[in-house]
Amino acid sequence: MKNIPLLTAILAIMLSIAVNGYTQQTRQHIDSLQQILKQAYNQQQPEALDALMQVIQQPAPPKEVVAQQLQNVYKQLGNWQKASYMYQLNQVYFYTVTFEKQQVLLTLLTDSLGKIRYYTFKPIYSNQLHKTEKVRSNNSLTSALDKKVDSLVAPYIQLQNTAGICIAIIDKNTVATYSYGETKKGNKQLPDPATTLFEIGSNTKTFTGLLLAAGIVNKEVEPDEDIERFLPDSITNLAYQGTPITLLTLANHTSSLPRIPGNLFTLKTDTSTPYNHYDSSLLLAYLKQFHPAYKPGTTFAYSNLGMGLLGQLLAWHHHTTYEALLTQTILQPLHLNHTKLTLTAEDSSKHAQGYNERNEPNALWNMQSLNAAGGLHSTVTDMARYIQANLGKAPASLLPAIQLAQHRTFTDGVNQVGLAWMIQQLNGHDIFIHDGATFGFKSFIAFDKESEKGVVILTNCAENITLLGYQFMQ
Repeated sequence: MKNIPLLTAILAIMLSIAVNGYTQQTRQHIDSLQQILKQAYNQQQPEALDALMQVIQQPAPPKEVVAQQLQNVYKQLGNWQKASYMYQLNQVYFYTVTFEKQQVLLTLLTDSLGKIRYYTFKPIYSNQLHKTEKVRSNNSLTSALDKKVDSLVAPYIQLQNTAGICIAIIDKNTVATYSYGETKKGNKQLPDPATTLFEIGSNTKTFTGLLLAAGIVNKEVEPDEDIERFLPDSITNLAYQGTPITLLTLANHTSSLPRIPGNLFTLKTDTSTPYNHYDSSLLLAYLKQFHPAYKPGTTFAYSNLGMGLLGQLLAWHHHTTYEALLTQTILQPLHLNHTKLTLTAEDSSKHAQGYNERNEPNALWNMQSLNAAGGLHSTVTDMARYIQANLGKAPASLLPAIQLAQHRTFTDGVNQVGLAWMIQQLNGHDIFIHDGATFGFKSFIAFDKESEKGVVILTNCAENITLLGYQFMQ
């Protein structure tokens, strides 16, 4: 809905007024806050907002402006029906707010005292249109888990711009898989958990982090090694005031390298596959002119470039390719036989067709020199086996590296990072999480070591699944 920013604006006023007058210590306080907001909105009471402003001695916008904004939003969305608590992640609270005409996601970030630091209101899904026919699935709706899965997946897969979705629910030693939709729109073929391939995007980074961990455990590399050691002698400008970029800072997104290299688009390229031309010569050319703007190891800044470079450095150090090193070190020991960078003709025939945000078919990506940041293809069955390995069901030779990759290497109060893994608190538990996105695919993986549970979600469309992933981890 194009006018959602107006909703955000008026509710931002309401939130900033109400929140500053309270010290939030529990979720119950935040629940009561949304009830105040609901009442003020539904009863169209700008005077109630004005009264709150006077209590906290905060300058107030003109009453007539607030009243007009309330009226405009009400016309667009209708009555505020309910706000349902979803989950708490670190100090962030998530609610779905159901209006008469649309459902939106409310995000509240609290500080250590429970005060709200910021908030967002946005549509849960980018496209609210729905399919007219019920989407096919292999869900028998027999068990309680079957019914829970369907209750969460159905609102997503019925969206008009989705195609197919394949899910694995891991609970200790058991894995349940579910398929909905189609591998290609119109072919009426359900994704096969064991054989249908999807791009997994940035979930590739967790494999690269594990490669580094294996190198450290096997004493092949050290985490604090200066990356210039692995690069041509012509690249000598990668330290900031004597502090080098290290293998570790590449793995935890604190290297100071940008999200994407500045010369990614210097050559004419197909924007639907933006990395396909980015070979190692372009990567080295960028590094030759790059200089950090701040001290590496001090600031979290998510970087495809950094993680892609890490995979290349490890491969060069072993005088091989990233794919060969990955296959030997991780894929073969874990029997991930359908997880790969290079696709055969048979693989291609089993690959789901991806659809971009315009609901158009999108070509598969080849990230070339940055493949270690997002180039892998995999199946739900393989990724479930990978999650089980991270929960401890791994060969003894690889288990120390898996455990090392999960060790916190950086925290700044908001971000907690292992070797590629993001570590977050969900309802009092540490969870290890990553998601992935290419232009035609979305993916989500997560696990909770305490409960020995995990989830894998792979889709062949551009509609976000991160919220769905967190719901499964509840």
